[in-house]
Amino acid sequence: MFFLLSLFSLVYAQENTTSFIISEFTNSNRAYYSCDSVKNETTDFLKHFTVKDLEVTCSGGYNPIGVSTSAFVSTTFNVEIPEVREVIKLKGDTNCHLVSQIARGLKKRLKINKIKGSHCWTPNSSYQIELVF
Repeated sequence: MFFLLSLFSLVYAQENTTSFIISEFTNSNRAYYSCDSVKNETTDFLKHFTVKDLEVTCSGGYNPIGVSTSAFVSTTFNVEIPEVREVIKLKGDTNCHLVSQIARGLKKRLKINKIKGSHCWTPNSSYQIELVF
């Protein structure tokens, strides 16, 4: 679920590739994510923006029968960037750490000025995040 506040005008940004690593340390433990869940959550996250030509790839991640590593995500897309100050509120019942990592990974590409949100107590805890442009 998300809310979009104060949307006025948008600037269309050029296609660009952004890559980032998904890994999280929680109480001295490391959370690993499968590439399927990372790709799905990244795609869902980007649906809150006006994106075109979206391509999400992932390598590494959780492997139930082998060695697990951090998930390496690469995204390519065109996006409309807000010209004026805007706030997008994201709220979910699960995947707090993963959504927070995706927001931080895409912060520069989406020109997010500030990410506000509740602390993630566990990787699967609920979340409320505000993205300020």
